[in-house]
Amino acid sequence: MMGHMGGGPIMHQQGPVLKELVWDHLTEEQKKKIVLRMMDEKIKMKEAFIQHMQFKVETYKMIRQMLEQGK
Repeated sequence: MMGHMGGGPIMHQQGPVLKELVWDHLTEEQKKKIVLRMMDEKIKMKEAFIQHMQFKVETYKMIRQMLEQGK
C-alpha cells in the first residue's frame, strides 16, 4: 500500500540503497547540497498538502453555506 503522498514501497527502498552506494564518495559540500535538496522537497510536499487541505475546507464551507441558504 502506498504511503500518503508517497511513491510506495519501491521508492522507499531505492532511496537508502542509492544513498549507501554514493554517500561515502561525496564531498561535504555535495552532501550538504543533497540534504538541502531533500529538505526543500519535503517543504514543497507539505506546502502542497496544506494548499490541498485549504481548498477542501473552502469547498466544505461553500457547500454548508449553500445548504443553509436552501433551507
